[in-house]
Amino acid sequence: MIRNQSVVVERKIFQVKSEDYNGGKWLSITERSRGFVVSLDFGEEETGWLVEQLEKVVELEDSRGYIRKMRGKTRTHMMEICFNSRGCYMKIIEYSAKRKPLVLVIPRGVNGCGWENLRKVIALVQEISVQVGRELQET
Repeated sequence: MIRNQSVVVERKIFQVKSEDYNGGKWLSITERSRGFVVSLDFGEEETGWLVEQLEKVVELEDSRGYIRKMRGKTRTHMMEICFNSRGCYMKIIEYSAKRKPLVLVIPRGVNGCGWENLRKVIALVQEISVQVGRELQET
């Protein structure tokens, strides 16, 4: 069963989808912007890492030089906080064998709430996923 929520940060739409696949729960984050679409998939362990890192970054006042890496079974995810003339943004990069790295760019947003809103949507999708799983087990 698929659970789906979206959040908008500075003209970018991030779609967060949770689904049960191959005996595990997978989280997919898709960035839809002008002219392109990028989608990253996270397993259960990687999703926990992502939520934990988003919480840490939101709490930090000055997140310069923040880089974290998570090695999974088949791919590696890296989170990096970057700055340019337009402001602060987060890059989540997925490295996998035999393929170019996939890059998800998430702006900080107005008053720094872009990352917090994404974290809330991920938590909401996970919560819905757990509730649906319980209901299916009861029937």
